Amino acid sequence: ARVNGWLLPPHGVVRVHAPRPGVVGSLMVREGSQVQAGDRLFTLSDDLQSTALGDTQAQIAQRLTERRASLAQERLQQQLLMAQQQRALDERAMSLRGEVTQAEREIVLIDKRVQIAARAEELHRVQQAEGYISEMRLQQVQSELLEQRVRLGAAQRAKLTAQRTLMMVTAERAEL
Repeated sequence: ARVNGWLLPPHGVVRVHAPRPGVVGSLMVREGSQVQAGDRLFTLSDDLQSTALGDTQAQIAQRLTERRASLAQERLQQQLLMAQQQRALDERAMSLRGEVTQAEREIVLIDKRVQIAARAEELHRVQQAEGYISEMRLQQVQSELLEQRVRLGAAQRAKLTAQRTLMMVTAERAEL
């Protein structure tokens, strides 16, 4: 049988498309052979039976069944992987919520320490002005106040970081 087709030469490669599906029955040319317009390249068999290939329709059906089974298995694997990713992201989000809560508690406690250190600094400033304590002792108290403020800032940054990461994990989970 002769098959009419179309030659589409993108990027120097010629692709031959048959007008109907079938199985290549015989190849008339070898790779690299020169051909002319109208030369027979191969024959297609769309017969239900082929002496060379046996039951063509049965082979096609078997290959389709195998491909369908392969795709179903691949889909199942993808679903299992997605479920695993969702669980991991859910666990990560839960952990991050715990980190945010813990950071909030630390912020409250450190803020109280800052207030206490600020009051102590005020009292020591008055005592130093009245000559009851040395300049060095006042500086120690001021240093403690600064240290508590630094801790407060670090706790606030930790909370913001955990919140930002939680937002990213939540967005990633929503994309699945």
